[in-house]
Amino acid sequence: MLRSFAIATDPVPLYQELQAVADAAFDAIIGRPRPGATAHDLVEAADLIEDAGYTVRDDLVHGFVDGYLPPVLGTRGRALAPVPDFTFISAMTVVVQPNVATKDERAGVQTGELVLVTDDGAQRLHSCPRGFSAHRTSERS
Repeated sequence: MLRSFAIATDPVPLYQELQAVADAAFDAIIGRPRPGATAHDLVEAADLIEDAGYTVRDDLVHGFVDGYLPPVLGTRGRALAPVPDFTFISAMTVVVQPNVATKDERAGVQTGELVLVTDDGAQRLHSCPRGFSAHRTSERS
């Protein structure tokens, strides 16, 4: 499970916007995996990242169970390889992890988690709240 953190203060507006785009991308992407869906369907769902003027630094989606498995996907504008000819099946698990960053890669956030592909769509396997997690420190006297 991946979450963004702000330490001792609220995130500045840029990071709030990056997080909003990452959350929207996560929602769009997990709306796609189901038996018969393709890797192209998930990459298309992530177009909103680049439409918002951002990029990704890490893989957007990858398979996972006892290792790092296919499909390994980026966005259209940032892919390490062509989108594979891959079709999802029921009972597989994938990590969805939009890492939304500025194009100069000086700022970014990441949110994500493992999901199970079911006949009814993707099922989240974590219950931790999404969004920024703020860590407040108390002053010591």
